[in-house]
Amino acid sequence: MDIILSGVTLTAVYITAKDKMMSIIQKIIPATSSLLLISGCANIVQEEHSPYNNPVYSYSVSDHYSSYILVPVTINNKTYPFILDTGTSVTIVDSSLISDAGLEKTTLPAAYKNYFSDMTIISGKIDGEKLKYIRPPLFRIGDYPVTHNDIWIDMPLEKLREVTCENIRGLLGMDIINKFNWEIDKKNQTIRLFTDAPPIDEYPSCLTYSQVTFGSPEIFTWIGEYKITTNIDTGARRSYFDDAFLKDAPKKYPEQVKADPKIRNEIYIDLAGVQKTERVSYTVKNLELEGITLRNERISGDVLGKFAIGMSVFNNFDKYLISPDRSVICYTPSAEQPALAKKYRNIHIIAKDNQLMINNNDPQYLKSFGLQNGDIIIRINDNIYPVNATERAAELLSGTPDNSLRLDIHRKNTLHRIEL
Repeated sequence: MDIILSGVTLTAVYITAKDKMMSIIQKIIPATSSLLLISGCANIVQEEHSPYNNPVYSYSVSDHYSSYILVPVTINNKTYPFILDTGTSVTIVDSSLISDAGLEKTTLPAAYKNYFSDMTIISGKIDGEKLKYIRPPLFRIGDYPVTHNDIWIDMPLEKLREVTCENIRGLLGMDIINKFNWEIDKKNQTIRLFTDAPPIDEYPSCLTYSQVTFGSPEIFTWIGEYKITTNIDTGARRSYFDDAFLKDAPKKYPEQVKADPKIRNEIYIDLAGVQKTERVSYTVKNLELEGITLRNERISGDVLGKFAIGMSVFNNFDKYLISPDRSVICYTPSAEQPALAKKYRNIHIIAKDNQLMINNNDPQYLKSFGLQNGDIIIRINDNIYPVNATERAAELLSGTPDNSLRLDIHRKNTLHRIEL
C-alpha cells in the first residue's frame, strides 16, 4: 500500500504470489501529515446508534484535521487508533502493543508462506518469513466485537507517529475491512459501520471493484482512451501510478499529463528510516472514473510499478460508502472539486513533545529561508495551530505565495519572526 500524506514517504511492502504482486503495506508518509488522534492530539467521540439502517457502530470525526480515516480499536479494554487502509492486505500492529495490550507472538502459518515470500520496500527487500507475527486477539471496533482473524504483522510504527502527531498503533487491513461496510460522511463528520450493506439508492454513482486474495480492491480508470487497472488505497494521501508510465505519458498524452516542476528537499520514510528521493509528481488534466471526471489530479510516480488512487480522490466526495458486501464504492460528489494548490516551497514538519517542529530537511535548503531543523513553530501568519494540524501547517508553508508567509518560531530559547 502507499500512504501519501504531505512531504515525506514511508513506502511499500509487497507480496509476490505466482507472479502477482500484491500489497501488504506500502506507505508514502510526508513529514507534514496529521491523522485523527483518539487520545492526545484529538478525539474520536462515539455517537448514539442511529436507527437508520442499523449501523453497528457510529462515531464523530469533528476534530479530524487530515484526509485519513482513523478507526478506534479496543484490545483488552484499551483503545488505540488504527488507520483504515485498503492498501494493506493484512492488519499491521505496532511492536509496542505486544506489551501494552498483552498480545501473543506466533509464527507464520504454512498456508500463508507462498504469499509472504517476497516483500519489498523502496530501499530494499524484506524476507517475509523473518517478519514477526501476532496471533490476533478478540478486539472491538468501538463497542462491536470482531472475531475469527488469522494473522497480524508486528512492525514498528514510530516514524508514522512522529510525522503525524497521532498515536497510530496499527493499520487496519483488508482482512478486517472486508468484515464491514464503511460509510464516511465528510459533510456531517461521521463514520458508520454496517455488517449488512445499507441501501445505495441515495448515491448518484458507484464504482464497482474486484479483489484477489491478499490484494487491494481494483477499479478501472482512464487517461484519454487508455484504460488502467487501478488499486484503491485509502492509506495513501495522494494517488500514485507507475513511474515509467508517467514519464512516458506527457509524450503520448501531451494535453492530459504534465510533469510538475521539481522542488528540492524531497524525502520519504520507509522501514529503513529517512531517505532522500528524486520523486517527480505529475498533474493529470482529466482522470476518468466511473461516473466522474477528476480535474487536475496530482499523481506521484511509483518505482515499483503500482497504480492506485488515494485519499486525494476521495476528497472529491461529500459522502461515500465502501461496501465489500456489494464490491462497490458509492459516492456523492462534492459541489466543487478541490483546487490544485501551487507548491512554492518544500518544508517538512513533525510533531514532537506536543509542538510543531521543522525537521527532516536538507539544512542547506532550510538556510535559504532562514530556518533550521529543530525550529518550533509558534504561529503561522499570526495564527496558532494545534499539534495535530501538521498537515494543515505544512500546506500553508508549501502553498502560501512568496512575501506572504510569516512564521513565529522558537529556537534555542529565543523567539524569531521569519518572513518568506
